[in-house]
Amino acid sequence: MSVRLDLEAVPLIDLTARPSEEKIPIKFENDTLNQDVARSVIQQTARDGKMSEAFHTALSQHPEAVNVADHLDGMTAVHFAAKYGHIDVLKVLFRFHGDVAVQNFEGDTPLHLVAKYCRRGLDGRTNITSQIIRMLVGQQTTNSKDKSYINCKDKFKLTALHYAAMKSNVQAAVTLISLGATVTETDSNDVTPLLLACVHGTKEVIEKLINAGSDLTKKDQRQNTVYHIVALRGEPEILRMLLQRAGKDGWSSLLLRNNEGKTPLRMAVEGNHPQTLKEILEIEQKNGTDWKTREKGLLHLAAGRGYLQVISELVQAGASKTEVDSRRQIPLHLAAKSNQKEVVEYLLEKETIDAVDDFGMTPLMVACAHDSIDALKILIESGANVWVFDNDDRTCVFVGAKYNALKTVDYILTYLKQQAAAKVGNEPAGKFFKTLRRVDTSGETSMVNMTDSDQSTPMHVVASNGYIEMMRLLYDHGAIISAVNEDEETPLHRAASVGETGAVRQLLEWDRRLILLKDDMGNSPLHLAAKRERHETWIRLLHEPVDMKTVLYSSKWRRQLAEGRPKQAICPVAAAASFAVSSSKIRPYLLWKPTPVIARICIYFCRGACFIKVLRRPVNLVRLHLSSD
Repeated sequence: MSVRLDLEAVPLIDLTARPSEEKIPIKFENDTLNQDVARSVIQQTARDGKMSEAFHTALSQHPEAVNVADHLDGMTAVHFAAKYGHIDVLKVLFRFHGDVAVQNFEGDTPLHLVAKYCRRGLDGRTNITSQIIRMLVGQQTTNSKDKSYINCKDKFKLTALHYAAMKSNVQAAVTLISLGATVTETDSNDVTPLLLACVHGTKEVIEKLINAGSDLTKKDQRQNTVYHIVALRGEPEILRMLLQRAGKDGWSSLLLRNNEGKTPLRMAVEGNHPQTLKEILEIEQKNGTDWKTREKGLLHLAAGRGYLQVISELVQAGASKTEVDSRRQIPLHLAAKSNQKEVVEYLLEKETIDAVDDFGMTPLMVACAHDSIDALKILIESGANVWVFDNDDRTCVFVGAKYNALKTVDYILTYLKQQAAAKVGNEPAGKFFKTLRRVDTSGETSMVNMTDSDQSTPMHVVASNGYIEMMRLLYDHGAIISAVNEDEETPLHRAASVGETGAVRQLLEWDRRLILLKDDMGNSPLHLAAKRERHETWIRLLHEPVDMKTVLYSSKWRRQLAEGRPKQAICPVAAAASFAVSSSKIRPYLLWKPTPVIARICIYFCRGACFIKVLRRPVNLVRLHLSSD
């Protein structure tokens, strides 16, 4: 059923009859109100500040509703009137014994809310806040002899002065202090109003709190002083003011450490505040303290985060660009790692460009490993040595390939190719790798095929990690996929042993003959995949159209058979087949040992179950037969 709305039949509303901002006064058909309705009317009036006839009716019939809290956040009418700055409503509520000490669900009194929300009067002046605070404190003094109302705390142990400092409510802070608020009160984290003002407030409110006698040496639970907070925030003017108020020995507070062992100097560096840092460094120099001995790693920290101006201030103050950390890394290593282009340019010097750390890594190698292409380009253009090796005899291409740094590896290999074409290369001699048949000798000194201390090429480590894109990149730059390491393993062996099926597939697409190659133990890639339970990889290798007799059985196992140890000889066959049957795609199998040796053991598989049978009479196991249903 469809419904059509006839808009022409809807009467027009005359908006000129009544101003849109004018609210309709609340009227009740029944003169008798219940308490809940009266509470709602009173609180709504306290919010908007417009006292109507209904408001006075509700007060006269249910005066107790003034102190009844709502169900949402526990606020009373006095809370709302104080929060929104309605002085006239507050005066009426006080005539009906409005309670100024009542707390909402957060523990806030009306005094807390006034300090949180600085309200302006109709004339635009801020003295309305001061008036409300004086009214609340005066009302409490009249109703009770308790003088602690002005320092009343909420559930976080925050006083009204804390909130005034936090919100930079200067008028509230001044009024509260004049009425006797304690400036040394602490919250649940041992934070004073001054500490909060240093975190969130302005210079003006901080100055008022200092003039009121705040303790400049007070620490919070994390052992932070006002100097730590101001340094992290980056306020040099406030820092100067604090030091002036602290007197002659105020500078010694700059030497204090918090529970993380950080001084204001380090926090200025962490916050990237060069002007504040400069202020502290000048004070350190004036008082003759050796910050370079006390503060280690500041230049490294700034270099890793790219704080160029902070680095400049530290260097001008005496920091060394060649300073080393616990790993013997200089700041240039950190800048290259995080790809901080401008910082790398600033820190480059003859002594730093090829500096090595504990692992033998230069800044160029670090940039290559972390794919920091911008830093890498600057280092190469500045003359960094590309033909360097770390402690494991790895090149920058090897390290970059290990961490799948596609951009930097491609850039270096392209750069070397261009250098070779122009005959400007600086390739070292004597760095060789071995292939199965010592073929393709033209690539023996190419960085893409240079080996590490284990004679593994970059293709070995990339294949074992399964980085397909990096494999293709290396292959396009001339990587030899038949290269073997000291264990006579090819990249296919490494990929198969760790179960990187994607890498196995890619290598076999390039050359299927790789499956026939064996390591120094006589294992083919299929053997390694089967032994180490790489099911998917084993199945992928099994489907290659090659001679499975050559693949499955090595000379070692044939030798064991010839020595009369058939059970040991059949073990690799059992391993390979038992893992293959775990796939529903290959079943059942019937395996015979491809050797003319007589044996009494037959291993066969049916529907996923493995059976080892001792034959009644010896048979000649002469062939390998694979079948699947």
